[in-house]
Amino acid sequence: MSVRGLMFLLACQLMAGIGWAALVEVPAPVSPEVVAAFVAAYPNAERVDVLDWVGADLKHDEANRGFSGTMQECREYVVLDQSVVTDLSVVHVFKSSATRLKKIEITVDGVAGHRRWKEKDLQWSESTESENGVVTLDGIVATAFIPGIEVGDRVRVYKEYRVKGRWGLPTRWLGASDIPFLESSSVLQLPAGYEIQWRALGSSFSRDQVDFSGPDGGDQDYYRWSLGPDAAGVLPECAERYPYVRLVPHVISLGGNDKPDWSYGETWAQAGEIYLDRIDGVFDVSDEMAVMAAEVVSGAANIDEKIDLVYAWVQQRCHYLGLFSGTDGIMPKSAIEVHDLGSGDCKGLSTLLIGLLRSVGVEAHPVLVLMASRDWLVEDLPNMGQFNHYIAWAQGDSAGVFLDGTVDRYPAGTIPLVDAMSKVLLLKPGAVQLVGIPAEAWESGTGRRTVSGRLDETGHAHLDLTYTVTDALARYWRDRLIDDSKKSSQKAMLRYLVPDEFACEAEAAELTGLDDWRAPIKMSVSLKTSRPLPKGGGAIFIPRNVVGDELIGDIDLPCDVRLDLRSRADRLVTWQLELPAGYAVTTTDSLAWQAPGLEWSRRCWQEGQTFHLERQISYTEDYLTTVEADSLIGVLKEIRAAEAGYFEVRLQ
Repeated sequence: MSVRGLMFLLACQLMAGIGWAALVEVPAPVSPEVVAAFVAAYPNAERVDVLDWVGADLKHDEANRGFSGTMQECREYVVLDQSVVTDLSVVHVFKSSATRLKKIEITVDGVAGHRRWKEKDLQWSESTESENGVVTLDGIVATAFIPGIEVGDRVRVYKEYRVKGRWGLPTRWLGASDIPFLESSSVLQLPAGYEIQWRALGSSFSRDQVDFSGPDGGDQDYYRWSLGPDAAGVLPECAERYPYVRLVPHVISLGGNDKPDWSYGETWAQAGEIYLDRIDGVFDVSDEMAVMAAEVVSGAANIDEKIDLVYAWVQQRCHYLGLFSGTDGIMPKSAIEVHDLGSGDCKGLSTLLIGLLRSVGVEAHPVLVLMASRDWLVEDLPNMGQFNHYIAWAQGDSAGVFLDGTVDRYPAGTIPLVDAMSKVLLLKPGAVQLVGIPAEAWESGTGRRTVSGRLDETGHAHLDLTYTVTDALARYWRDRLIDDSKKSSQKAMLRYLVPDEFACEAEAAELTGLDDWRAPIKMSVSLKTSRPLPKGGGAIFIPRNVVGDELIGDIDLPCDVRLDLRSRADRLVTWQLELPAGYAVTTTDSLAWQAPGLEWSRRCWQEGQTFHLERQISYTEDYLTTVEADSLIGVLKEIRAAEAGYFEVRLQ
């Protein structure tokens, strides 16, 4: 399935918070003349989307902890290239105890005339639905193949679902990153007593193309969002890769008789407190577990050591297993269940960790997280459906400590960088709030390369390379290397350490610091070039960008959102290369650039027969505006141009 297909499928299954009322009216097919004109406007496209529509009737369902109702989907697309025929001939539906398919109708108009299929007319295969390593046990994806699709065919797929118990509205993508679309829209109907708040994320150009209308007191009693073809028209540079928007809606109760629920909380504090009330009791531990936890921390001198010992115990004894069913998607299993199973998803492992910490007198609470892979949190909308991860917080001797139960061997108080790119919801009773995770928990770290050796008269280089990394950068390398065999670890290091510009014969790499997750990692390798460096006119040429270009990296213009530089590690490269007798470097230029968020420098000099090179980059800001990021990208282009070419070594 394509990436966009997966996103659409996920949006469809999650958008299933939708009511028992009459169905929203499905858009009528677009006229053939309009479709033909739209297709003609994109002569090089493999396909165009004529319609991408989701409609929903929704009401609050207290018995099922959220919203229940009916959802409809309708998509129309035109196949324009043989290469996508197979992909576009596949149709998917999601089925579970909470999401029941009522109807599917497929029509095709094209070369072979008008054809039509219902569910019973196709052959379906079923598989377990999964995303990001999490498997939904009570849900399946059913897949069928539409026969006879040809280039030029226009395909319309309509689905209707009965759903129940969704705990909030998920995000919805309008538009497509690489597919021309005529209309992408979403319609939501609510009963009296509720209203919608919403935000659209993306470039201001794309956001401005969103057409929104709400109830008007007359015939229109629904909310509608639509994105038309202008959003994929002439885009500013920063929006070329992102001509779509991410729609984040949230339902607000206007004070009806419904019992408050996290699915329509007016503030994060309200939604979080209700959620805590719903999961009350899951952190309780058995007497046997409490005795075991007391034994684990028996040697601890203070609270920080207790946290270290309990966290290490959970990491060593329990395994991450991304399986859930039904309301487990937001409702954690109890600490006792997870302990007895010896495994759990992020919620389960964190629940066990919190329960054990509380049993030994440590204050601990759950934390909801939006991992970086799912875009940015909309902080002013208390939509609990934005979160996709669950970690823990504990009060140490002097500060709060964040703990991710799904990672192995991380020290207490350190978490993966992706956990910290947005604010998190700390679920502390009486003080529920969005907070930022302190930098010391996820600090990106630094990287330092040192290269020493000699260049002989034949142009061969004999080098010793060392790469030392700290903090999150070091933990990234440990994640890659610690469970590998020695042979595969050496191969991974050699691929990274040996310059692409050199054809090298490398000796076995050495690795130190792998066992201490708070310490730097040091990787070393010795090598000899298997062929000489470029020569000509009595000179030897050393590529300027050897182990240098990785200091810069690619930066996409963020387009009206802040560019986050926090994940970028400061770097330093130093060279000491002994030159053959009588040779000297003729181009020892030193350069320095400054840009918003960046300081970059290169110093070159020769002392005796030793050529020295030092290249350094420091990121000086956490965030940049679009204008600042544009300036930074311009400077990076200048740096790359300056790094092109060679240092010339010539016999004097």
